[in-house]
Amino acid sequence: AASLPGATSTEQAADGEQVVEEIKRIVCSECGFMRLQGSTVHSLPVEKRCRFEEQDLAIRTCLRFFVDGLPWAKRVKWQQPLFWAVRAILEAQGARSYVRRGYLYATAGASDTWVLLDFARARH
Repeated sequence: AASLPGATSTEQAADGEQVVEEIKRIVCSECGFMRLQGSTVHSLPVEKRCRFEEQDLAIRTCLRFFVDGLPWAKRVKWQQPLFWAVRAILEAQGARSYVRRGYLYATAGASDTWVLLDFARARH
């Protein structure tokens, strides 16, 4: 899996936090049309980490945004178009991102640390 060459786990964690904050800043400032209601950051379960590592990706963190007005039902119908729209915005702001197998991944700057992005309906 890709990581910072020669970096300690503490340095990798700090790099991951910087990537999360930069991606969060871009989405919050450029995606106001989505009526964002907050976000959470959590570590991916070990079983998901292994699956992503098999694809040669260093992804250990999920950044989930909560959006007011997203429908509860038929997530498959709105998720992919939303991912592609957010990807275009991230790329326009200089972040690297891609959509693969139904997931949106992003990183910022020269980092090799990638973050899984997700969007869910905001709870009231």
